[in-house]
Amino acid sequence: MKKLIQIAPLILFLACGTTNSKQDKIISINNEEIKYSVHNPDSDIACFFIHGFGDNQQSFHLLYPILDSLNIKMVIYDMPGMGENINSSIGMEQNLKLFSELFKKERAYRNIAIGHSMGGLFMLLSTIENNLNFDEIIAIEPSITEPDNSFFKYIQEPPLGVGVDAFASKERNEVGYNKFYNKSIKNSNITELKRLAKEVYQSFENSRKKIIDSELSFTYVYGEDSSGIEYRKGMSRYPSITTKGFKNAKHWVHFDAITEFKEFMIDKVITRKTK
Repeated sequence: MKKLIQIAPLILFLACGTTNSKQDKIISINNEEIKYSVHNPDSDIACFFIHGFGDNQQSFHLLYPILDSLNIKMVIYDMPGMGENINSSIGMEQNLKLFSELFKKERAYRNIAIGHSMGGLFMLLSTIENNLNFDEIIAIEPSITEPDNSFFKYIQEPPLGVGVDAFASKERNEVGYNKFYNKSIKNSNITELKRLAKEVYQSFENSRKKIIDSELSFTYVYGEDSSGIEYRKGMSRYPSITTKGFKNAKHWVHFDAITEFKEFMIDKVITRKTK
């Protein structure tokens, strides 16, 4: 809270007099037209968002207002098979290409990548495989630890797991982010989700090894109430990975601990010097 008070004048200065704008765009990947949007396109700082499995851009909706008020460029899209891109189908490898192409097309002077869950996995792999140059990389419980591997095994088709259909249709309470996720996954393309679930699971160990061995520097964010917490905390043993835990938060840290996460974001996006 003390840090937030200290940077409050900076926030007011940046927000004062800004003119926010939004552009709706389309990018073609593997002959599929993918919709995305760009907010504040003329900013010198850009944030690239990528959500998780069966979700959509709603995942980050509590972060958009503060970044918009600071006139930060935001590159936002629904992963193919989800949200407004429900009718598109490109699979895992082309999703990595999509993230790379968006970066090359929309990058600014300073660039920040923010990925959650499966989106965090794709963000990290795409950055490594395509040599993307981000100033800050924030991975919110990316799918690279053992509890994530267990989840993707759980949603594999029977007899290995319960299957994506069963997972998507299961009854969940409306507590926290579940009230959004319940609708999002039911309104996703189940065929594409099955494809992604299978591809992520089959490549899980290779993907994890590639990320660790790359020595890519990023911040691993986790909720202290998440499952498999010992594995998540254990990411700190890798020198290139900085871990950051948030109290009273589970998998959707950026929703559960939004006040603290906003302060964290301001520090990462605004007050850090460019490399």
